[in-house]
Amino acid sequence: MKIIDALKEVKDDRKPNGKEYQLWEIILFSIFAIASNAKTYSDIQRFMECNFDNLVSVFELKWGRSPTISCVWKILTRIDFSDMEQVFMKYFSDTSEYQNEIDHICFDGKVLRGSDSKTQDKSESKILSAFSAVSKKVLGHLQLESEKDSEIPALQEFLRKLNLKGVVVSADALHCQKKLLNQLKMQKQF
Repeated sequence: MKIIDALKEVKDDRKPNGKEYQLWEIILFSIFAIASNAKTYSDIQRFMECNFDNLVSVFELKWGRSPTISCVWKILTRIDFSDMEQVFMKYFSDTSEYQNEIDHICFDGKVLRGSDSKTQDKSESKILSAFSAVSKKVLGHLQLESEKDSEIPALQEFLRKLNLKGVVVSADALHCQKKLLNQLKMQKQF
């Protein structure tokens, strides 16, 4: 499965009329922009504008112009996080090299900088990520609740979803609990 095919599976809840830009295009070019050090929606929009001719040519787009910053913002903020995460996890599990390369999976929780809002009484967003140290692939993310201890059940859920066998798993000391190890042994994952 190609990444473009996977991105086409992300649910697009926009109405069919007036869709000048396909969802997969905006997501893919946003990934390119972030890999090129984009940090804001305006950086992503600027990346698309600066690389407009190349993107249109290489991906055979029917774009008349580059999307505006408000267009990029509206499209990206409407994406369902869990739906996109499932698509990415399916993509990485479907690649043939995935099963053979992975031998060390690192789990780590992070706070997304700038994700809080004091005016909207919104706390910071936290995610738990799984990363393959060998293949250099992010295997997935899980969004966490606001409490730090929610990382423990999130890691347990992650381990069940990924169904890893014969790999080394590393995580923060927070996860070094006999209860977790016993649970994994009972599931015959380790």
